Amino acid sequence: MSGAFPVVDIAAFTREGASVAERAAVVERIGQACETIGFFAVTGHGVTRRVIDDLIAAAYAFFDLPLDEKLAVKRPRPEQNRGSHGHGRGQGVSLGVHGRFSGRCCESKV
Repeated sequence: MSGAFPVVDIAAFTREGASVAERAAVVERIGQACETIGFFAVTGHGVTRRVIDDLIAAAYAFFDLPLDEKLAVKRPRPEQNRGSHGHGRGQGVSLGVHGRFSGRCCESKV
């Protein structure tokens, strides 16, 4: 895992016939990423580019909605980590897709 941004190939978990050792190596890489930098990107997951692009489009469409529409899907309880949080309630800033700055995927710009 070299460089500042860890990328972990999880194909050993999506490919038939992968050995226990191959899967253990993936687990080790994920553990290292979580313990050192706190996040990682995943490759080898088998999700098609079309599904990824559709998800990105849906996320941008959602965050482009007026706040009152987003809050219709707000978190039911504070301890649940899903739903929209609204302005100034803890989101960070996102670099967005392809590294260009975009505050669209969060409500608060710091």
